[in-house]
Amino acid sequence: MKVLLVNPPLSFPDFIYSAIPLLLGQLKYNNIDADAIDMNVEFIKDITGKEHLIKTKQKVETLYKQRFSNNSSNNPKEQFLGQNKAIQNCLSQPKILNMIINNADSIYSNYMKMKNTKFDKKKAILMEFSLKFAFLPFSKIVSKLNYLENKAPYIIEKTQFSLNAIDLEKYCNDSSKNIYIDYFKEKIKEINANQYDIIAITIPFEANLYPSLTLGRILKEYTNAKVVFGGIIPTSVVDSFIKYPSWFGKYFDELLLGEGELSILQYVKYVEKNLPALEVSGLVYKKNGVILKNDIKFIKNIEEIKPPCYDRIDFNNYSSPVILLEFSKGCYWGRCIYCYSSAHKRYHIKNPIKAADMIEQLVQKYNIRNFNIFDDALSPNFLDKFSEELIKRNLKIHYVCFLRFENNLTFKLLNKFYKSGLDAVFFGLESASNKILKLIDKGINPEVAERIIKDCYKIGIKAHVGIIIDFPKETEKDLLETLNFIERNEKYIDLVDTFHFSILKSSNIKKCIEILNVKNILETEEFGAYLSFDKEETIKKKKLDKILKEYGIQISPIYSKW
Repeated sequence: MKVLLVNPPLSFPDFIYSAIPLLLGQLKYNNIDADAIDMNVEFIKDITGKEHLIKTKQKVETLYKQRFSNNSSNNPKEQFLGQNKAIQNCLSQPKILNMIINNADSIYSNYMKMKNTKFDKKKAILMEFSLKFAFLPFSKIVSKLNYLENKAPYIIEKTQFSLNAIDLEKYCNDSSKNIYIDYFKEKIKEINANQYDIIAITIPFEANLYPSLTLGRILKEYTNAKVVFGGIIPTSVVDSFIKYPSWFGKYFDELLLGEGELSILQYVKYVEKNLPALEVSGLVYKKNGVILKNDIKFIKNIEEIKPPCYDRIDFNNYSSPVILLEFSKGCYWGRCIYCYSSAHKRYHIKNPIKAADMIEQLVQKYNIRNFNIFDDALSPNFLDKFSEELIKRNLKIHYVCFLRFENNLTFKLLNKFYKSGLDAVFFGLESASNKILKLIDKGINPEVAERIIKDCYKIGIKAHVGIIIDFPKETEKDLLETLNFIERNEKYIDLVDTFHFSILKSSNIKKCIEILNVKNILETEEFGAYLSFDKEETIKKKKLDKILKEYGIQISPIYSKW
């Protein structure tokens, strides 16, 4: 039995998505022959390379002749290329375009080298141009590379189709509009996909859905492997998948919901015929033409989760040579009414000494000393003991994590965390209005938050702060309390992430209805992770946009359909 784990396109290649090395670690520990491929980073490297850009140039020229040779428009080329002046200029100046193409194979590597140097706008522009140019023949798809304060790059794939079944099927099968079809056909030959019995694809974001469906269809057509989808999106929108029994066997064989560390091991046994389908946690499968869904079983002993495996990962491919870790399941607070954790109450966390053991093993194995601990929120008590272990072992690592603004995060404790290697913390402030904080049951105090942010600044810990605007029942006064908080503490905050209030399908929808008084919650897109809803308009949209503009607030991107 041989397994391949796949991370699909398209998101920014800052680091390998955590599910792949985590699941690879579980498989390897259980002596299962397994490989992993980051198809996301492979795709971005390949399409911005010389060979692909030459093919793109030829395709663009052919398409232009086909579509506009008899066009009476005054400027058909501009019509074809839209408002992308950079590409228009390059096509009208072949020498510049050829220079870019001839040096294309170094564009990605040079761009990634910026992780160790300061931001270089020229390298960024070349990378952005290469991406946009590569997507150009596929007129419905536009790839963008944007920058937040010249230091936080991200890629979004902007689609002009919905996440509904009709559109997804149409684009998954149309090679004139889908850049992935020809690419995946070549890639599965290159990696000899036929050698695998199981190919598991994780789908963490909405933007990964139609590339994953495309890849799944091609794998089903050209290999004999069992193709299984897992991750946040299948778990969140499973009811939509179930509505289309014909997709089972065409785009994938089964779905795996919930915590993959448990279900992937059970799935292997199921394919080996050593475990009945009914006993596989979160398995969604087709039997006699009917789709069946098993209940999700949660991991009872978090110590059973083994260290992630990065054996198949080339850290040079990423903007950050970082290892992602998770030490807990759930959130110790778990009461924020809009959050997934409040809908699924559970909390388990590793022993801090064993967590430090895991860090030490990974440092010794990979010689990587940068870690991103992405738990919902680490408790101060855990971090106190954990940092003590790190200091004692003198590992000299650097790590970031998520924390809550707790009153017991004293200057002394934060300084201890800093000495253990804590470089940056993401805090979910959400709002600085006591009314809103009470309404959403956030359980924090803005005054305490302000003190902690200033303490972090004095110590040398970078504070990243997340805020949510446009809450139901949020008045202009509430919003200004939050924005004034940010403005007042601008000197002490390293980065502000601003998000619109949204309701995930997997969140505590019942509480949102009862407490926030949202109404008419609807599914506007079958396979979208978010729901639409009506709420009392306490701030008019024009007024909201004006206020945000006055304060220089940008809405942060989500890896989603934008």
